Amino acid sequence: TVMIIDDNADIRDAVKTALMLEGYAVIATENRDEALEAISQAAPAVILMDHEMTGISARTFLEQLQDRQGTPKVVLMTAGMKAREHADELGLLYVLMKPFDYTVLMNLVRRLTTRTKPILSHEEPCQC
Repeated sequence: TVMIIDDNADIRDAVKTALMLEGYAVIATENRDEALEAISQAAPAVILMDHEMTGISARTFLEQLQDRQGTPKVVLMTAGMKAREHADELGLLYVLMKPFDYTVLMNLVRRLTTRTKPILSHEEPCQC
C-alpha cells in the first residue's frame, strides 16, 4: 500500500490514479492529521508526503510515525529549491521534485516497495 499526503487535490488524484493503474493499493489524504488516522487502520509501505502543508508539521508527523510499528519509507514531495536540505533536516533519504515525471514516480515507488532490506545510512540519497 502507498499513501499520498498532499493538500493539492489535482496532484493527489493524479498520483493516486497513476499508482492504481500500476496495481498499487492507495490511501490518499489531504493532510498529515488524516494520514495518521488512516495509518492506524492500514499500514502503508511507502508514504509520498508533500512538504508545504498546513496542520501538523512534517517533523511532528514523522515523530508520531516512528512511534508506530512497521515504519514506512517516506518520500518528501516538493517544488522547493532547498528540497534536499529540508529532507536532510527531517532525516529523509528520498525527495521527489515537483513537477515530477510519471516514470520517475513509478520507478521510485517500485524500488521502495520491492526492497526487503532496510535502507542503509551510507546509501546514496535519491533526489528524483
